[in-house]
Amino acid sequence: MDAAYNYWGANNRTAIDANISDINDNNGGNWVNYCPFWSSPAMNTFSWDCTRTRVDFISPANGSSQVGYNLTVNYTQLMVSIGDWYLDSTIIGTFNISNNSIRLTGLTMGWHTLCAQVSGVGNQQGNYCLSFQMTPFFPLVSITAPATNTVMATTQSSQMVSYTTSNVTSGYWLLNGANIGYLNLNASSVQVTGLQYGNNTICIVGLGLSNLVDTDCISIWRSYPPVSVTILDPLEGAIIYSQSVTVVYATANVTSATWYVDWVDVGPVQLNQTSRTFSGLFWGGHTFCISPMGLDGAHTEVCANVSLVTPPLEVQIVSPANGSSVPGTLVTIGYSVRNATSGNWTLNGTPVMSVTLWSQQVVILDLARGPNVICLEAFGLNGQSMSRCITIIGHNLDSDGDGVPDHSDNCPDTPPGTLVTSDGCTDPTSDIDQDGVPDLDDTCPNTPAGEIPDANGCGPSQRDSDGDGVSDADDACNNTAPGAAIDEQGCADSQVDSDGDGVFDDQDAFPLDPTQSDDRDGDGYGDNASGNSPDHFPDDGTQWSDFDRDGWGDNPLGNNADDCPTIAGVEDGELGRGCPPEPDEPEPPGNNTGNGTGGNQTGNQTAPDCPICGLDFNIPASAVVNGSVQFTANASMTLGAEFWGEHTLRWDFDDGSTATGENVSHTYLEMPNSRSHLVTLCVDFATGPEECLTRALAIKEASSTDDNNSEGDGSQQGTSGEGGSFIFAGLAALGAFMLGLFFASMVIMRLRRPDDAGDADVPDFNATLEVQETAEVDESGYEWMENPVGSGHWFYRDADTEEWTYWEQ
Repeated sequence: MDAAYNYWGANNRTAIDANISDINDNNGGNWVNYCPFWSSPAMNTFSWDCTRTRVDFISPANGSSQVGYNLTVNYTQLMVSIGDWYLDSTIIGTFNISNNSIRLTGLTMGWHTLCAQVSGVGNQQGNYCLSFQMTPFFPLVSITAPATNTVMATTQSSQMVSYTTSNVTSGYWLLNGANIGYLNLNASSVQVTGLQYGNNTICIVGLGLSNLVDTDCISIWRSYPPVSVTILDPLEGAIIYSQSVTVVYATANVTSATWYVDWVDVGPVQLNQTSRTFSGLFWGGHTFCISPMGLDGAHTEVCANVSLVTPPLEVQIVSPANGSSVPGTLVTIGYSVRNATSGNWTLNGTPVMSVTLWSQQVVILDLARGPNVICLEAFGLNGQSMSRCITIIGHNLDSDGDGVPDHSDNCPDTPPGTLVTSDGCTDPTSDIDQDGVPDLDDTCPNTPAGEIPDANGCGPSQRDSDGDGVSDADDACNNTAPGAAIDEQGCADSQVDSDGDGVFDDQDAFPLDPTQSDDRDGDGYGDNASGNSPDHFPDDGTQWSDFDRDGWGDNPLGNNADDCPTIAGVEDGELGRGCPPEPDEPEPPGNNTGNGTGGNQTGNQTAPDCPICGLDFNIPASAVVNGSVQFTANASMTLGAEFWGEHTLRWDFDDGSTATGENVSHTYLEMPNSRSHLVTLCVDFATGPEECLTRALAIKEASSTDDNNSEGDGSQQGTSGEGGSFIFAGLAALGAFMLGLFFASMVIMRLRRPDDAGDADVPDFNATLEVQETAEVDESGYEWMENPVGSGHWFYRDADTEEWTYWEQ
């Protein structure tokens, strides 16, 4: 549709398009052509900015130069339907209205023209072109670090140089104009070495196509070694008491140097030495200088000004202090004299001897009673002289230190601190301990401050009301009966309950064990079955321990001794004194019926009544607050472990803490009101019951003495924990146990050995020929044979022996 030569109320294409409905006629395939149009209401100017079909190039700019052989051209298009691309008048492809860029590759150097010949709606056509020039890549090199004019340390002779390159085919490095190596195009840094002192110029040279070259340089300054000269001695302004001076010096980075004394050249400085002595100098001031040269030339001289003066006299009396007293007629004087040529000692103005210049002590004799003036007179160079004096009080011995010399003291033994009169005797107003009782009437002159004295001037810490030898201040029991034995706190056993169990020590058979107090049979083991080291036979003084808990005592010399004290025997189904079969005696085949006499679990054995019989444990009798205490237990030998096997040990320490295991330790952090804790040990058999026992543990303050090792019959409770365990405590019980084992073994051997009357009834393996053809072998490796067959007489032997032994059933 043609609608040219109209004014549309605007002068730009975008606004006009908005005013025309369906301008592109998307539904009918046609469009509205309003070119040209009036650009103002006066309708006197035409505008042709209304072409509908367009291609606008965005980049690169028209007429620009581009580097390389490839180029991407970006563009926009409007209402283009079809078209073609032309490069230098040669078609190179179809115009794709879906894209906004075209990639040109393989371009040659020089000028090129890219054109888009397109057609749009309404058969609009247009040819839009872009001109550009392709040039070779220009090589670029740049040193990125360090910055130019960087200053390096004297000790640094190399520098890491970072760089970048672009469009470079090769290159090289220059140091101060000299080629020092090729340019690595695959790296970004290089270590430049061999830098000289002073200025260094480092350059990177990059070579590109068409002999193009790019260069970048930096300057690096390597500092010269600092020249250092120091006169260490003498110091500036020093006074030297000699006509000879030794100058001590130090140099660094000095190539040469010259000595000057009072600005006169006196020769070169020996750089491999550290001192030089100048002798024969006149008294007065002198200047010593070193003028150094370094790699960078001359440096300022270093000087020291000194003065040579005559050595002054030095005289000093070191000891004793002025006004000191001596008990007799002589005194030892300590002194020092320097730079003297001679000297004299005088006593009260009279010369008594010359001064020994090399010594430091002298003894002056014949002191008079009272003050004595002792002087040291010294003489030096150039008429110098000096005198030092002290006053010494002679004949001034004061044995009791009351300020009155012995020769005038009528009371030579006055106690220290006592006020005395001029004759050295106690002043009636003197009160050394300030207790209000004059020293002349004070029986206890050293009453501690704060204590109230009695009429005799004695305080509580100095009195002993009950006469037990412990002062009232330290006596915890002031009414101790006369003659009673006491402890360090002044208490008799009838006044003390050491273990806090409510029974005084004189009535307590176990005064240090809070879990035991009675011992009816006097065997040293407590009657409390729940306490430490309990007596399992409280009314039998010959028995106290029952290891296997079968009711028979372990002491082989006691009443009703147990033949097998370590294994609970059985008689007629009840615990008894009997012994099980020997543990190493084999059982014949098919005979594992269980005789009910041993602790080994057989086919018909029942669970033990006392699962923890045989438990070995140790619960100490006492523990100290904040002190670690050890608990041990071993249940492997219990009847329960033999029957059920696997088990676990658990401990409860009665303060909220628990533990598991055979060996555990615990620390009680505070003192309980009961002054003891009940420790519980439980054995939990995996497939059986849990059995527990409880023992009391006395708790003591940290300052208390550990009573675990105290002596006495029966008082050694808890040292091994036997009382609460099922093993023996104390050496006596252990000895009795070993002796019991010996007798028990003898009894077993006797029981196992046929008596003389029965020897004839023991079958002889070789007496018959009716034997099995093949012996049976059990799981222990023993061979078994019934001889004769069907007789019930079994013989066995070890696989390594040939002799057969008859098995006694």
